[in-house]
Amino acid sequence: MLKIRSSSFAELARINQDMPEFGQAYDENGIGERLQGRDYLGLIAEDNGKFCGFKLGYGLDKFIFYSWLGGVLPGYRRHGIAASLLIEQEGWVRQRGYTQIQVKTRNCHNAMLQFLLKHDYLIYDIEAKTDIHQNRILLTKEILHA
Repeated sequence: MLKIRSSSFAELARINQDMPEFGQAYDENGIGERLQGRDYLGLIAEDNGKFCGFKLGYGLDKFIFYSWLGGVLPGYRRHGIAASLLIEQEGWVRQRGYTQIQVKTRNCHNAMLQFLLKHDYLIYDIEAKTDIHQNRILLTKEILHA
């Protein structure tokens, strides 16, 4: 059974290191340094007690939340876990009063790009790199408040 909950830096670092797409994984200290003094949310998805996905982000200012890191382990993909994490994150962001979520991916992460577009994120910029596959695609989503 899938469970999504808040997580510690140590748990986030552990699952981050297991993501095959991340060439340089952040350790617990690296995550802590990046988030120091920031409003942040770290989520872990568990399936029967085993880590299977995560989402980590922080406020850039009082209006913009940056979804920094996230993913689902290969054996758990295509089961709605990423969508569940996204919904949980967007709800938290809405409750905290943010009006926008920003995220960055790369051309080589086609599945992530398609996932974000499917969930109403819009491309607003591209950071060109020498290797077109490494181009950074910047996306944003407006968070509506009821």
